[in-house]
Amino acid sequence: FAIFCSSRLLVVGADSATAALMAAGLLTLSSVSLTPYSDKWVAYTSMVALTCGALLLLARILKLGFLGDFLSASVLIGFLTGVGIQVAFGQIGGMLGIPTGSGVTIDGRTFDNTIGKLWSTLENVGDVSWSTVAVSAGVIIVILGGKAISPKIPGALIAVLGAMYGQTTGKGADALRGLEREYPVAMGYLADADRAAQGSNDLRTHG
Repeated sequence: FAIFCSSRLLVVGADSATAALMAAGLLTLSSVSLTPYSDKWVAYTSMVALTCGALLLLARILKLGFLGDFLSASVLIGFLTGVGIQVAFGQIGGMLGIPTGSGVTIDGRTFDNTIGKLWSTLENVGDVSWSTVAVSAGVIIVILGGKAISPKIPGALIAVLGAMYGQTTGKGADALRGLEREYPVAMGYLADADRAAQGSNDLRTHG
């Protein structure tokens, strides 16, 4: 994508509108014969992703970018707003430090859509982790505060670096030390990868 695409505005990734369309299509198939997260599900997902990539490459070769001019701005804004709301609702559990719900059952019917998952997530609000809430609030304040002070301040980058520092202190560091004790080989591989990345060296993988 970085090599062939010349647009600084177009985004194609795991959290893009393309992914939302893919998920909607696969959910339709799951109601017929496809079981979510099965081998067949993964195969269909891979096939759709490769097909999407091939079509994007073909559109680039044929210079079909002008087709975007025929899309209604109001429809695009509404669609992207809906995707943003869906993603935001999905992060509430993580921001509060509680398990993310999978849906609610009412009168024998299971509602596992966005609202149902949000409702079941908020049912665990009594187990909220206030330290997690403090971190989440701090990240939001840094991002919005930086943008309010000056658009040139990289608020998101500062928040990410702060979160990374938090993983080396306090409870985050204790959790990492616990992983190193329980899984020394796996954590050793991660340490090797980190050192290779810092030194811009090649990393030998292990089977």
